[in-house]
Amino acid sequence: MTRKKSPALSEPASSQRPQCFVVMPIADMEGYDPGHFGRVYRNIIIPSCEKAGFNPIRADDVKRTNLIHVDILKYLLSAEMVICDLSGRNPNVLFELGLRQAFDKPTVLMQEKGTAQIFDISSLRYTEYSRHMHYDDVLDVQKKLTNSLEETYAHRDDDSNVNSLIRLLSLTEPAQPKPPKDPQAAQMSMILSELQDLKGLMQATGTMAGQRTLRDTQQEDQTEKLEYLLKTAEIAFQSYTESSDPTIIKDTINNILICHKEASTLAEKNPSLKSLHVVKKIEEYLTRIENKTLSGY
Repeated sequence: MTRKKSPALSEPASSQRPQCFVVMPIADMEGYDPGHFGRVYRNIIIPSCEKAGFNPIRADDVKRTNLIHVDILKYLLSAEMVICDLSGRNPNVLFELGLRQAFDKPTVLMQEKGTAQIFDISSLRYTEYSRHMHYDDVLDVQKKLTNSLEETYAHRDDDSNVNSLIRLLSLTEPAQPKPPKDPQAAQMSMILSELQDLKGLMQATGTMAGQRTLRDTQQEDQTEKLEYLLKTAEIAFQSYTESSDPTIIKDTINNILICHKEASTLAEKNPSLKSLHVVKKIEEYLTRIENKTLSGY
């Protein structure tokens, strides 16, 4: 028997299929085998999306040299569907889910069996999969995830959409993006806003250490913070090089200086190859800014 497809998704060409942006851990996480989430993406998510008529895309599939955080924001707001894998309770994943929910866009949730429920979203439905991903289990999860994608998309405009916090809480209107007056200024503003959001995420990460030992947690927290500081400085420097707005230039330089100060403090307290590398890299950004200023642009 041929499974009936949603009319809106019937046999479109690949390039014309609605996009399904996949929000999930991309890098390896503690407690999971290397490449675990890559296998979940390839073996479960991609086949399910294609069967439901969607074109799956993940942040690391984007080949452009644009800032990855800007790409993520664009897909979170524009993709017809989003799949969010809550396994590992990754703070970046939760933040991106919150953005998607704020704009009341169709979202399908999934997680590995045994993942602790998150109180604020425990009322939403999600598809569970086995960590071991045996053949029969994978086929079963593919079927469930495909059905969930089709049903959620078919009811995307209905009050019966159970994966919408906006509708479950009977909120009047979702958030709406404001149309930009100046595209370049709007992009720079988005980058600066993202820097602040990333800082908040890193501050929240320390509360999710679980049962790890204090020593391991401190080491991992320092590594994560150093990576955050380096990424923030990198984003700020790119914003500095692309903008001609004096206010944005001033803000980006201040952000890089703050990153340098915090990275230097971490390097003094706990010297390591990682901390010294981050400090040196941020200093390179500051040197390039100084040279550009002295040369009169």
